[in-house]
Amino acid sequence: MTESKSNLSEEYLAIGKEIGRGGFGIVHLSTHKTRTVAIKVFYIGEEEAKNRPDIQREIAILMRLKDRHIIQFYGKTSHEGSLALIMEMADGGSLSGAIKKKRLPTWTEKTRVAQEIACGLAYIHGEGIIHRDLKSANVLLTKDMEVKLCDFGLAIVKTTSATKTADTVFAGTVAWMAPEIHAFRPKYSTKSDTYALGMVMWEMAADCTQPFMSMVKYNESPQKIAHHVIAGGREEIPAGTPSDYRQWIERFWDQEPSKRPEASEMVKTSDSGDQHPTDDSLHLDNAELQLLLSKAKADDVEAQMAVATMYMKGDGVRKDYSEAFSWYQQAAMQRNPEAQFQLGEMCFNGHGTTKSDIEATSWYLKAAEQNHAEAQYELARMYDAGHGVDQDRSQAVSWYRMAANNGNAEAQFVLGNRHKDGPYVDQDDEKALAWYLKAAEQGHSGAVLNIGWMYANGRGVEKSDVEAYSWYLKAAELGNSTAQHNLGIMYENGSGVKQSLSEAELWYRLAAENGYTDAQLRLGALFLDDQVDKRTDEESFFWYSYAAKAGDAVGQFVVGSMYERGQGVEKSDYNALIWYHKAAKQNHLKAQHNIGVFYEHGRGVEQNYTQAAKWYRKAAQQAYPGSQYNLGGFYEHGRGVEQSYAEAASWHLKAAEQDMMEAQCNIGVLYLNGQGVQQNSVEAASWFHKSAAQGFAEAQFNLGLIYHTGQGVHQSDDEAVSWFRKAAAQGYAKGQYHLGLMYYAGQGVQQSDDEVVSWFRKAAVQGLADAQCNLGVMYNAGRGVEQNHAMAYSWLRKAAEQGPAIAQYNLAMMYRDGQGVDQSYVDAAAWYRKAAEQNFAAAQFSLGYLYITGQGVEQNDTEALLLYRKAAEQGHDGAQFNLGLMYEDGRGVERTKIDALLWYRKAADQGHTGAQVKVEQLSHS
Repeated sequence: MTESKSNLSEEYLAIGKEIGRGGFGIVHLSTHKTRTVAIKVFYIGEEEAKNRPDIQREIAILMRLKDRHIIQFYGKTSHEGSLALIMEMADGGSLSGAIKKKRLPTWTEKTRVAQEIACGLAYIHGEGIIHRDLKSANVLLTKDMEVKLCDFGLAIVKTTSATKTADTVFAGTVAWMAPEIHAFRPKYSTKSDTYALGMVMWEMAADCTQPFMSMVKYNESPQKIAHHVIAGGREEIPAGTPSDYRQWIERFWDQEPSKRPEASEMVKTSDSGDQHPTDDSLHLDNAELQLLLSKAKADDVEAQMAVATMYMKGDGVRKDYSEAFSWYQQAAMQRNPEAQFQLGEMCFNGHGTTKSDIEATSWYLKAAEQNHAEAQYELARMYDAGHGVDQDRSQAVSWYRMAANNGNAEAQFVLGNRHKDGPYVDQDDEKALAWYLKAAEQGHSGAVLNIGWMYANGRGVEKSDVEAYSWYLKAAELGNSTAQHNLGIMYENGSGVKQSLSEAELWYRLAAENGYTDAQLRLGALFLDDQVDKRTDEESFFWYSYAAKAGDAVGQFVVGSMYERGQGVEKSDYNALIWYHKAAKQNHLKAQHNIGVFYEHGRGVEQNYTQAAKWYRKAAQQAYPGSQYNLGGFYEHGRGVEQSYAEAASWHLKAAEQDMMEAQCNIGVLYLNGQGVQQNSVEAASWFHKSAAQGFAEAQFNLGLIYHTGQGVHQSDDEAVSWFRKAAAQGYAKGQYHLGLMYYAGQGVQQSDDEVVSWFRKAAVQGLADAQCNLGVMYNAGRGVEQNHAMAYSWLRKAAEQGPAIAQYNLAMMYRDGQGVDQSYVDAAAWYRKAAEQNFAAAQFSLGYLYITGQGVEQNDTEALLLYRKAAEQGHDGAQFNLGLMYEDGRGVERTKIDALLWYRKAADQGHTGAQVKVEQLSHS
């Protein structure tokens, strides 16, 4: 059974090295069956991708497009649960990379590339598709420098000549956007794509991949750039640009979309040959070509080189690498170093000959020995990597040095790095700086960046933030994203420049828009912390999402937390969990911990203590204190693991040793109670002190208790009050309640009913049942507050409903006596019963009395006897006396003087006067 075009089996897929990453996925060099392909693996899962209209739209568009200038789509598959698109491999990198590396040295090459981009645009426009994000970064090149348009994630199918987005939010990248796209309701058309083509042509003309850098230099925001474009402002076309090339840019940049040419017009002009000559093309007619060929055949080296170059570039002749290789060989035989170098390049890339690192190295060596700087640099790289030759770092350094001395900027940069870090050469900051300066003079942005770093860190020069800023600015103007990010840091911190968060934002944004993850994170943090005026959580979420989708674990975690809080995005525990899982996969400990929390509480997933324990353990084993603490709690209560105080103590101790105050308090409790560890009140007090010193209210409360009782510390009510007060000041209800008790008893403080009521009330408002009960008692008695039975009833009812037996008992008495509520023996009996069921002796006695008298319940001596016995066995003297009466009178039980006397004596021993009289009477009767 064959695979469908859209769904391919993962069985034949071999994922190779990462070759790029962007906002939505990672691209890998791979093979599918026998074909070399590019695999774009999305960050999101396959199921989630089905619900993403942008991804489904990109797939649908790619499946439609079949043209040599469009990256070809072979199908989709699944890789490790994520959606993966299998596409044509463009092994020449991006056009932006080619511009930065100056791989388009001639106007002929630049014109050809522009024409091929126009061909691709004309094709997709003919298919009814608008790209919406054309820029050099989204133009790929083959090893033969053929154009392939890519990244159709923002593309749309046009329905009218000018398509409005449904949500009025523009798509694309600011500097490449046409004026009409910057409007409140952007209108997309084929003409917005051709405007962007003009911007790409400017990139090639200026050898710069960052338009409007002059505005950036003066700290203008993207919004200012938009206003500049809307007002008719454009980039300056460099002097020396050929007139035909300039005219195309100017026409594509027309303010009025209707006046801009379609891409197809440029294609037709190219096909008809109606082009103004560019300044550096050969433009040979047939006679001139024949003359050149005859000279080449006569061993004229210059002619051989010219012919080889023509075939290599397809300039005036059909592009033919085999012919180019043949002519370079003939020139190389005459020891032409450039020909030898070109042969090395062709052997290395497999152009016109079988790919061979050994042959490439051989030709590089021949050219290098003739002092060809580029060949020396490439030869150094071959020795560095062990390609075509045994790896030899010393030889590599030697050839780098020769190339650097001959002015090769890349070699100078490499030597700077080697001397800075010390691998394979002596570490020497001054030499590193010297080489960086040489490379910087040639415009090498990496060297310029590193000089800034040397000044920032005082390496090889006196530390100077001002100098660092100056060099970073130069590198940033060359389009270096790291430098742009570093400038953002300097403005944010006020290092070398006056602090300005708005300018920090500007530089971070430039780097972020170029895909620099750290800058995306910093932008997210600026907006999240509300450090930048008039910014929103939505903007913070946007930038963190970019970093997250690029695979950054911190970004993934923050996006998860923003989904969890509903900050900048609609609250969703489900989506939060997805992003936490992505971060956890990269060993982000807080993400692993949070997954445990979600499983523990059933958030975004079905509650599962076993899974929660598993995730807590992952993070705990890597010393994450929060997870160690939670895992300890799981062992303490037997959640998701077998209950074990020893394990609980072990994990709490690990977290406590990392100064986690909650864990310090818990290990103190375990030492105090001898659970999982040998009982040790002194050790308990020590841990309580450590936790309390960090301000943990529960530990402060526990210290109050042990000072009050003298466990592990010298007994001191003064100390107890002090610690209760600290906990109470933090709003800890138990601390407030116990401080009230100390005022009630006059222990460690002067007795004060007013203070008692005040502290009981604070705790009662927080729902502490004991405080509510005692506050009710104070209202009932009129102590520290004006007597108010209704308020007493209200507080006792709140407490009783939480379950404390004493509150239920007191509430029953209020129903019995009709205080603060209508008298009701039925309700009194109901509340006595609740307390009695908790084995509260006074309630058992009172309920027994109601059964004797038949008040609120049906009269029942047997039930009364049972309740009296339960209370009597707990030492309740009234119950013991009444039990004696029932045995003496034979009520609910057989009459027996012996049993009567037994219970009377128990009550009498507790001082019950009625029982003492009965004992005297029965003893003499």
